[in-house]
Order: sequence, then structure tokens, then C-alpha cells
Amino acid sequence: MDESSADEEEVVLGDPSSGVVRIGNTVRRPVQPGTPAVHGLLRYLEDAGFDGSPRVLGIDEAGREILTFLPSEPVWPYTEEVLVATARLVRSVQVILEGFTPPPDAVWSPARTPGLPVGHNDITPDNTVYAGGLPYGFIDWELAGPSRPLADVAWAAINFVPLRPDHFCRMVGFSEPPDRPPRLRLFCDAYGVEDRLELLDGIEACQRDGLREVLELGGAGLAPFDRFLARGEDRFVRWDLEWLVAHRQELERALR
Repeated sequence: MDESSADEEEVVLGDPSSGVVRIGNTVRRPVQPGTPAVHGLLRYLEDAGFDGSPRVLGIDEAGREILTFLPSEPVWPYTEEVLVATARLVRSVQVILEGFTPPPDAVWSPARTPGLPVGHNDITPDNTVYAGGLPYGFIDWELAGPSRPLADVAWAAINFVPLRPDHFCRMVGFSEPPDRPPRLRLFCDAYGVEDRLELLDGIEACQRDGLREVLELGGAGLAPFDRFLARGEDRFVRWDLEWLVAHRQELERALR
């Protein structure tokens, strides 16, 4: 199925090496081993009435998947309003996905452990779409699949609080590094996290998993981890992990 005309221009989205382009109101992505499983997940979200995920339209003549393009407004994603709304959006998606059971032969990319909760696994400001100044959905589901409980909560906290070093905070527009412990508490309140110390354990585990995946899967040439490794993103994950370990006690005090 191909809803674009032949003369519509391809607009590169994100990293040019990813092969992801926009044509009209559609997004085209290279097909990966996990694409059929992700399509099943996206169709489940559509059937559940969730408007904040791309719709699957099929495969084009070039063998690329066709997804609907979700429009987004330019938003600085680190206000407290966005932080609270993101936590609530993650919770609403997880509630929907509690009813999703992938087929037993589902293949995810990268390979995932069957039986765990299914999530997006890459909740970042760049993978979030905004309207009216607030988030309404998530794109780039290519890493979706079974993952640690609270993995999406952990990644959202890492990237939106953000639980990252001072130099990163200045780089994304903070005049001074924010006071992360109360921002994390605000995020947990908005989501409704019950065991907050367990979430901190999950955040550290996700960071260690992320570092391992970039090094091992990127080294093996598996997309998109090969691109992450080529960009040196293993350094950023290491810095994030070091920051978390150094500030773990003050984060715990804020969450008690």
C-alpha cells in the first residue's frame, strides 16, 4: 500500500544513515527483523483508540514500511508541565499495553526475553510528539518489545528529568543544572510510582543494559546500535551512569 504520489519529495528525518524519510504525510523506514512484531503492537494501540502512535499503512515499492507521520510543535521538553504530562502519557500507554500479548513466535529487534512487559524502550524528547505545548504521543517504535518492568518509566525519567550530568543540562538549554531530586519526585508523583527505590534500581539497570547493547550490538553491526556506537553514544551512557551512581543517595532521600 502506497498513499504517496511518485513526485512527492523525500525529506530525511533524523540521522541520514538511518534511511528514514518523510514523503507527504507518511514516514518510510527500512524493514528490520522486528518490524512485523512492531506493526502488531502499533495496530493494537490503534485498535485501543490511542492517537499518539503511528498507524501502519503497509510496505512500499522500495520494501520500506509505511507509517503515518505524526505532526509535532517545537517545544522545550524540560518544563515541569512537560515533565508531568510525559509521566502521565507513559502511564496511559502502559495501561493500554497491559492487555497486549505478542504472538509466541514474535521476533523483536534486538532480541528480547519473552513474557516481560512490552514497551517502547526509547522514550526521549526526540521520540515524543507535542501539541499545545504538551506531549501527546511517541514515535520511533523500532526498539519496542518485552523489557524490564518500568523500563519506559526509567527511560522517561532519565531523559526528561533529566538524570544526566551538568554539562548535558547546559547543552540542552538550562542556564544552570536543575535540582534533579525534586524533579524526579514530581515525575514519580505524576506517574504514580509506588516503589520509588525500585525505580532507581530500574534506572541503573536500564543504563547498564543500554551501555551493553551499544557496545555489543553496535559492535556486531546491528541497526540502530551500530549508528549509536559510531556516534560515540557509549560515552554519554557511561557519563549518565556515573552521574546516577554519584547522586544515588540524594535521589533516594528525595523519594522517601
